[in-house]
Amino acid sequence: MLDKARPALKPMIEQLARPFLKVPPNWLSALGPVVALVYLGCMIKGWFGVALIVLVGMVLDSLDGAVARLTGRVSDFGAFWDATLDRVADLIIVAAFGASGLMPWEWVVALMGAGLLVSYTRAKVGEVSGGRVRLAVGLMERGERLLVIGWLTLTAALGWMNLMTWSFYGLTGLTVITVGQRIWAAKLKL
Repeated sequence: MLDKARPALKPMIEQLARPFLKVPPNWLSALGPVVALVYLGCMIKGWFGVALIVLVGMVLDSLDGAVARLTGRVSDFGAFWDATLDRVADLIIVAAFGASGLMPWEWVVALMGAGLLVSYTRAKVGEVSGGRVRLAVGLMERGERLLVIGWLTLTAALGWMNLMTWSFYGLTGLTVITVGQRIWAAKLKL
């Protein structure tokens, strides 16, 4: 759903990217997992407020593509590299809820699996359709999941653990529903 806002946000993202034009876009992509590891460390230490600030740093993840476009360094490998490192960062961020003891690992693994399937279904539809079909459907695409994870982190920082727990359950359920939405959309479009 936030994917549809991308064109409106493009000028702002390009403006944020300007100070980084001398940095290779693939290096910016590599910052995603590094920021995620800092987030993980903060969550394990119980520094939820700091973790929330670090999570905002994930905005750097959107700058790599803008830098590549603005400097003429767009490449297929860059797109692959970015998508792969996004999955790594996603797994680290979700793992923080298990590693910190905030959520049972069963739920953490369920969200990890569902999140990977959301990405996989999109990639696989693109592959089997020869790029003809692009699946950008569903309630919980990556942007939405990161926003909810920001909410989860905020509720933990405020000590609202019951709300955080139920929100995590909701995020997991909605992410599973998103997988179903993508499978259904694939059936209709392929």
